[in-house]
Amino acid sequence: MSLSYRARVVALLEESPLTAEAVTTDVRHLLSHGEEALAFDTMCSWIYEDALPITRLYTLDWWQWRTRWTPRGPSSALTSC
Repeated sequence: MSLSYRARVVALLEESPLTAEAVTTDVRHLLSHGEEALAFDTMCSWIYEDALPITRLYTLDWWQWRTRWTPRGPSSALTSC
C-alpha cells in the first residue's frame, strides 16, 4: 500500500477522539507492519464501540478519504465506520 494511505491513516488517528494509549499503540503497530486497512478498521471499531464523539469536520474528512480508497476487494474497514 502506498505511503499516502499510511500517512492518511496516521493523520486520521492524530485527529481522532481516541485517547487510550493501548489503542493508539495498536494502531501504530499495525501501520508499522503495513496493515493500513486493519489499522483503519481498528480505529473505526474503537470509535464506534466506545461511542466516542467526533466532529462534523472529522466525519467529512474521513468520508472524503474513504470514498477515494479502494483496496483489493471488499474490506470491513470500509463498512465498519
